[in-house]
Amino acid sequence: MPREEDSKQKAEEAAKAAAAKAAEEKQKREDRAAVTK
Repeated sequence: MPREEDSKQKAEEAAKAAAAKAAEEKQKREDRAAVTK
């Protein structure tokens, strides 16, 4: 695999991981907000 393909894939995986983490944080905040209502 060429080096730039490899780094592009790593960047995509990092972006996916960051998005998943952000979604998880958002869900946690929403759950907490729902509990305090």
